[in-house]
This record gives sequence, C-alpha cells and structure tokens, in this order.
Amino acid sequence: MPYTIRKQKCKQSDGDSGSYVLSYTDKNGKKHRNCHTSRKKAQAQIAAIEAEGDSRKSTMNLRLSELRQIIQETLIEMMHHEKADEISKEAEESEEEVIPSDKE
Repeated sequence: MPYTIRKQKCKQSDGDSGSYVLSYTDKNGKKHRNCHTSRKKAQAQIAAIEAEGDSRKSTMNLRLSELRQIIQETLIEMMHHEKADEISKEAEESEEEVIPSDKE
C-alpha cells in the first residue's frame, strides 16, 4: 500500500492539533487521512497497519475435514508413543526381575 506523509496542519479526532497527515488507500479502495503530531508517529501507524496485514496473512484456513484429519493423525501418533512407552517400561521392569544371582 503506498503511504504519503505530508507536513501540514491538521486536527486529530480528539481535537488536538497535529502537524503531519498520513494519507493512504486501503485494499478495499477506501481513502484514509490521519493526523499525527510527529513524522515518527505517522511512521509508527504505517508499521502497525503493515503488521496487521501480515497477521491476517498468517491465519490458517482449514476445512472441517482437514481439521478432523489433523486431529486423527495427532491422536494416532500419541497412541503410538504411549504404546512405545508402555513396552519400554515393561522391558525395564522385566530386566529388574531377572537379575542373575551369583549364589548357587
């Protein structure tokens, strides 16, 4: 999105006066003009707008069937790990029970 910062007297929404106007058109074609007290604050708003756009892009869209598949695969994997842990524990316990004695 192209942004323009102009040094120009303006009024903020709370009635305070500002010196910088940030102008841009969003992706929906709506034009925006925002009044700021410094160039740094106008640049901070640009960074916030861009960060908001990035977070929307990273949102994952899944169909219900895809979500079910992911859950099913995760549960199966967890069951395999639990079974492996049980077998490992049983093996350790059986080793402890069969300790050869030197007294014969």
